[in-house]
Amino acid sequence: MGRCQLIMGSEPCVVACSPETAVELLKTSLDRPQNTTVTHITYGLKDFAFAPYGTHWKSMKKIVMSQLLNGKAIDLLQPDRRDEINRFLKTLSEKASVGKAVNLEVELVKVSNNLITRITWAKDVQKMLVR
Repeated sequence: MGRCQLIMGSEPCVVACSPETAVELLKTSLDRPQNTTVTHITYGLKDFAFAPYGTHWKSMKKIVMSQLLNGKAIDLLQPDRRDEINRFLKTLSEKASVGKAVNLEVELVKVSNNLITRITWAKDVQKMLVR
């Protein structure tokens, strides 16, 4: 099998040297983390994000792809994505104009969290936190 281990900083990483190897790694050896909390909140790993690869996960993937990530749904969410990207760029611009450092990891997590919240709850995390 075409894979090797690479150390990036202090983290060991696995490198797939071909598309076929990447598919095999994703199917077999890279199951999502499982612990008591995750198992409890996902009703025994019955969700899409943490379910182990197998028949159930494949069924969930079909549902997610056909209902949540189809072209029409993605198009409907474009205004939300555009708004969050504009907010992100405004934050970067404001901080840059006063010479303030920006932690991109923190800012990108905010963008992701805002998008996920807007999509799932039709609300904005930042506005919810201000209250």
